[in-house]
Amino acid sequence: HHIRAISPTMHGATAADVVLAPPGAENGYGDKQKNVEISSLVTLQSCVRRKIYKERLHCANLVERLNLEHEFVTGMLKLLNQAMVFSLLLIALGFANDGPATRGIYNYLSSNFDLQQVATIQSRDDFVQALQSISSQSRQHFVLSSQYFDTQSLGNVQMLGSLRSFTAPAVLSNVQLSIQAPEIAFTTWMQVSPDFTNGYVFRKRLVTAGAGSDQSCWGWYFDRYTGPQLRYGMHDTFPIDIWNINNRLQQLEIKLPKPQPMKVNEYFLMTMIVTQKVVMFYRNTELLGTIPIPRPLTDCYNTEGILVGQANMELGQLRFYPKSLTQSDIAEIFQYGMRLSDLSTGSQASDVSESETLVTKQEILGSISQVESLVGERQHQQDISLLSQTLNSVPSPAVPSYASPPYPVGVTETNCYKNGTLTLTLDKLINRSYYSLISEPARLSKTSASDARYLKHVPSFEGTGMTLTFWYRHIPCFTDNCGVYVFQAGQFPPPSVSSATSSSVNGSGTNTSFNAWCWSLWIENQAFWVDGSPNGGYIHFADHGIDPKFGFSGDKYWRHVAYQLDEKTNKARFFIDGKFAVERDWGKGIAETDCGGPYKEISIGHAAPGYTYGAPIELFDLRMYVHKVSGALTADDIWRESIQFAPQLGEDHCVNISSPDMQDYGVWEDSYGHDCSWYYQAKQTNPSVCSSPEAMKNCPNSCASKQECFKDFNVAAPRFVWDRTRLIPAQSSNGTICLGSSYSKASVVDECRKWASSASYKTRPFPASWAASMSLDGTAPRRGRRVNVTVCDELEAAIDEYCGFDMKPVEEFTKSVVEAGGDFTISFWVRPVGTNSFLGDTGRFFPHINFFSSFSPPQENLLFGLWANANGEARINSACYNKGNRDSYWN
Repeated sequence: HHIRAISPTMHGATAADVVLAPPGAENGYGDKQKNVEISSLVTLQSCVRRKIYKERLHCANLVERLNLEHEFVTGMLKLLNQAMVFSLLLIALGFANDGPATRGIYNYLSSNFDLQQVATIQSRDDFVQALQSISSQSRQHFVLSSQYFDTQSLGNVQMLGSLRSFTAPAVLSNVQLSIQAPEIAFTTWMQVSPDFTNGYVFRKRLVTAGAGSDQSCWGWYFDRYTGPQLRYGMHDTFPIDIWNINNRLQQLEIKLPKPQPMKVNEYFLMTMIVTQKVVMFYRNTELLGTIPIPRPLTDCYNTEGILVGQANMELGQLRFYPKSLTQSDIAEIFQYGMRLSDLSTGSQASDVSESETLVTKQEILGSISQVESLVGERQHQQDISLLSQTLNSVPSPAVPSYASPPYPVGVTETNCYKNGTLTLTLDKLINRSYYSLISEPARLSKTSASDARYLKHVPSFEGTGMTLTFWYRHIPCFTDNCGVYVFQAGQFPPPSVSSATSSSVNGSGTNTSFNAWCWSLWIENQAFWVDGSPNGGYIHFADHGIDPKFGFSGDKYWRHVAYQLDEKTNKARFFIDGKFAVERDWGKGIAETDCGGPYKEISIGHAAPGYTYGAPIELFDLRMYVHKVSGALTADDIWRESIQFAPQLGEDHCVNISSPDMQDYGVWEDSYGHDCSWYYQAKQTNPSVCSSPEAMKNCPNSCASKQECFKDFNVAAPRFVWDRTRLIPAQSSNGTICLGSSYSKASVVDECRKWASSASYKTRPFPASWAASMSLDGTAPRRGRRVNVTVCDELEAAIDEYCGFDMKPVEEFTKSVVEAGGDFTISFWVRPVGTNSFLGDTGRFFPHINFFSSFSPPQENLLFGLWANANGEARINSACYNKGNRDSYWN
């Protein structure tokens, strides 16, 4: 109905009737009806005049009326101003062609004002209720430009208001900040007491107790002597990280290059700004430093909230900004308490409102959480102590049972020197001949200078190169790092010759006529060291991306090592467990490296002359392949040689990670009820718990009780499609499709329609099982959200033009995959955002995620989802493979 007239009741005046006319009846009134209406208005005016005359308008009524008019005009001006600002913003975004930003504004307004409710209005009462709701929301929340781009619709958030002293971290469980903006900032007023040493202003952690609870997904940390830090990224190494599987959990700690000690008992405005490339710290308005960060800040999920404060710390006006702050912004906050732009609009950061009941509840829950955490940690430590006492009560053997027979001290002939001749041995497996220097397992105990060990009559590789291969067992190591000179090749004349020659040369007692450092090899836990070349020195495994678990640790496991000096490329190469590990330019011609002349020997297990840098080690099957005799060994030759596990080694050699001997026995528990996962967590702080024979046997992976064989790999830089958390809303009832930046919705749909009209499409070569699974009705309708991309209308409806990604890293990744022979790894995190994320009526979160190379036809794809297997499947489909009835093929 059209509302023809409304006359509200005001100050006792009588209301006239409201005339409602049906649609189209506006021109159906005659003069008689008009006269009736005029007469009604005249009667109303007379009534009002009589009312005013009889009762008079009091001063209070007049003031009330003027105030009402003033508020009405002010409100209209504010609405007009807001509409103008919003319109100008939309125009600017239109010129900038920033689709995601426009989409963000629409989503923000739609969600906050519930604009979808307006579309459901069916009656006058619904309309009045909707207006009341919008009006109420408008009064509570004045829309700021800073909030348009915040996916959480929170804008600037004030986590703490007035100053608050802390005796321990407090849990703000009602604060669920999500770091999704590309640039963020935090500000707070802060004072620390003289007893303060270090701690967090705030941090978000992944777990509340146990391993990793002391680290942060992201947090603002302060050290009294060095100043502020950004600590983040522990969720990237939890629960294990492939490069640090045996190390403790790690987080990135971004510090100032120059320490900035904190001043006690003084208030300062502290600011931290984080972009995708740097973090900046301010104290008041002074920039303390700008530090690059190795990777962008990403977010994690927890149900706890955020921990705020630390003992001996006082904080106030702790605020979050989903944007970067300029130095002028910080100066305004420092002087006025907020930015002038906020002051001019009368807006401020959204407070985290807490009722007294809620605060009490949070304090109780926070205390309970702390008590549970402490009790859990205490119980964990008691379990470890009890197990340690049990292990300590079992005596350990004084001498390891796996020790090899001792090798003779002093000078020993090489195994290949017989009857005054160097003899070759043929390795039939690789059809190459070698010189056998040591043939049996030999333990080299620590000696003195007088009986240090040397090998005599070592073959020469002068004018060529050589490959030295051997089985090696490291030294008993009770410190963080242990090393030993395994070999040193040189000329070691007797003292009479040495002293006579040295005195005739320079009188210093130094033997300059003989070269004691032709070449050498030092092995320590995580590095090699070589002498004899201009580029000699350390070759650290970490510099070449080798996981520490593949280093040399302890004297239990035999490792196969190959040391190759390639005269053709003048490179020194190292192989571990038969796989290439590292290489280095020698710096000169390797053909000139070996020693010539008399008194040539190799010291083993120490440096010479005399005895230095030695320690107990074991060697077995020490071979020298001289390249001019046997040719240079290839990587395949070394691999084949390394897998010939000799009976003398027993079972004390490395095991491939895929071997059943490396897998934990899943159902095993010790006498205290601890399974392998408990041992894995416990060994992070108490490695001795894994010394139990039962744990080592049943949990070889968790306890690292077996040595994993080194595997060759290339440290490839990761490429990101999305490098932070991204919300993908449902574009259609069946799902959402995100396109690469090289494609448009129109071009993809057009390609689909052309393909759909082609002969290949009309033959419908789709498997019957797939067609049935994609049906929207029938006995087994489509489960969950799955887009039938062969139906162009459905494809078009599912494409979200604002959900895109950069194709450049994808193209670079594809190129690298082809060059690497086809191997690749794709990894991502995914989580539900409510019950709408569940799969159909299963009540389970079962993400169905597809990666398409093309849509028309959509045959090249990688799929994760639910088909025949109730626990889900991963499928890869290509035109290279034959179609089958159970293949998803198209989707």
